[in-house]
Amino acid sequence: MCDYGRLTLGGDNMKIGELLTEAKDALKGNWTTAVLSNIVMGILQFAIAFVAFMIVGGVVFMALFTIGSHNSIGPAIIGSLFLYFIVIFSIAMVLVLFQTGYQYAVLDAVDTKKMGIMDFLKIFKQQPLKVLGLLFVSNILIFLWTLLFIIPGIIKTFSYSQAILILKENPEMGIMDCITRSRQMMDGYKFTLFGATFIVSFIAYLIPSIMMQSGINYNYSYNYYSYYNEPQFGMMYYIGTLLMIVISIFLVPYLASLYAVFYRRLTGSKEIINEENNRENELI
Repeated sequence: MCDYGRLTLGGDNMKIGELLTEAKDALKGNWTTAVLSNIVMGILQFAIAFVAFMIVGGVVFMALFTIGSHNSIGPAIIGSLFLYFIVIFSIAMVLVLFQTGYQYAVLDAVDTKKMGIMDFLKIFKQQPLKVLGLLFVSNILIFLWTLLFIIPGIIKTFSYSQAILILKENPEMGIMDCITRSRQMMDGYKFTLFGATFIVSFIAYLIPSIMMQSGINYNYSYNYYSYYNEPQFGMMYYIGTLLMIVISIFLVPYLASLYAVFYRRLTGSKEIINEENNRENELI
């Protein structure tokens, strides 16, 4: 049996405005590092995907060229599709670990006020397979709830949102224990986290999304040749895309800080948790 007592230290009446302000202040002194870490993580993600697909593309091309000359292109196509699936799945797992590692690094930064640019790679020393297992199970459960209707799926997304951070601080807990505990912790707080996340994302992406959609609609849906007559509308799409990328560079650290602050408000400070752990060890 897992003792959940030390995970219920916080959970006050949280207000969205307070969370948004605290999330900004929580990375004070580490904003530059958090942003640079996000940029480095993005570059690594792109590089890994690019190199992997280049290698696989070359292998598949050679296989099709070689086998095709022997009139056996069917098996080659099946093998190529299978290889692509394996590569896409493997890349997705690595990228998910990067994102989780970044959230872990930001949580540590909120607690210790220290953060390294490459700290997101520490995830590979923190039970990465168990992390992937937890994310897989929780997403399967969310998918099954979504089959009933979209709303239950959204609710369960926030119900299980704390499971990954619970696992970080309680590596001995089982996957279902983490999910169950997250659901219990989020009772009465799902709308708070949803509201804070929605407000930040909506405001941040509203203008670039409008610019991108306006450029697409005007230039391609209504009047294809208008790009040449009125290029300013075509530029709206590219400016909107660039603006969205720039916003994401700063929004990802902020959202990670928001989730970290929210988690700490639910569980209590790191110092209190450590004191509880020490008392438990003394009793043992």
